[in-house]
Amino acid sequence: MNNRPQHRPCTMCGQKKSPDNFYWYPYTTSQGKASIRRESRCKECAQQRRRDRYAKDPSKEKMWSDNWKTLNNERMLARQSEYKRTVGKAICNASNAKRQAAQLQRTVAWADLNEIQKIYDKATASGLTVDHILPMQGEYVSGLHVPENLRLLSKSENSSKKNRFAVL
Repeated sequence: MNNRPQHRPCTMCGQKKSPDNFYWYPYTTSQGKASIRRESRCKECAQQRRRDRYAKDPSKEKMWSDNWKTLNNERMLARQSEYKRTVGKAICNASNAKRQAAQLQRTVAWADLNEIQKIYDKATASGLTVDHILPMQGEYVSGLHVPENLRLLSKSENSSKKNRFAVL
């Protein structure tokens, strides 16, 4: 049977909370073994403490953060690439599939596909992106995938427009 306490008090707020409300952190024992323990502050108090420390001296906290990132750069890159391989890839695939389905659904039979392809080729050659003037997945209005609804924009302009219909 597990003799560990099910709830423990936070050293800052004094409230008894379940172990899930405390962060874990790694440490090395006096024998040199790697182990982990729970922080003495609950997650809410730990987050508030970080906010207070940042408000007190933002430059010091930024310097500490930059130093930590420099020391742990390999670990951060490994974690980022793992995220991209798993979660990020699934999100990207779902987003692309949704966009392609919307494009197919909004390409009408009378659309000049050769003209559309020329616009995309021109965008690739000039380093621009193709924007739908009336967005295909807009909140209030949805446009068609036809040459008359396409224009070339820089990547930053197209990203800032998002799925909004901008009246010029």
